[in-house]
Amino acid sequence: MNLMKPMMNLTLLFLFWCTACSKTEVIREARNQEKTWNEKNIINYSYTLRVNCYCTPERNGPHRIKVVNNKIVAVNGQSYNPEITGTLPTVTELFEIIKLKLSQKPFQQNIKYDPILGYPTDVYFDMDERIADEEAGYIIENLVKE
Repeated sequence: MNLMKPMMNLTLLFLFWCTACSKTEVIREARNQEKTWNEKNIINYSYTLRVNCYCTPERNGPHRIKVVNNKIVAVNGQSYNPEITGTLPTVTELFEIIKLKLSQKPFQQNIKYDPILGYPTDVYFDMDERIADEEAGYIIENLVKE
């Protein structure tokens, strides 16, 4: 029975270490992918965005977004109006959201990136396992440089 406590402490230490390493790697991956995106110097582009949250259908989309000089100018062929769609992120703003959420130590996250351009293609955060319906995600598809 005396060996149980040291073994349990070692197990907990190992689990903490593994979690810390994976969080560090997620942050490093986000920085590397953002660097890849920035090196491409893409400031004019369009993409389809779906927002996964417990929001109105107007917010969730899908939305076809046109970005000029790193600012959203049109959504679904209409001038961008955040009062209708809610605030939608550019790719650069989505990287900022990712950094902010990672700094808040989410309970769970899943982030995938385009292998060539580096932009996030699938982002999911669950900030607190005890709270239902606060999860949020973004899916970017069909990004086209213009």
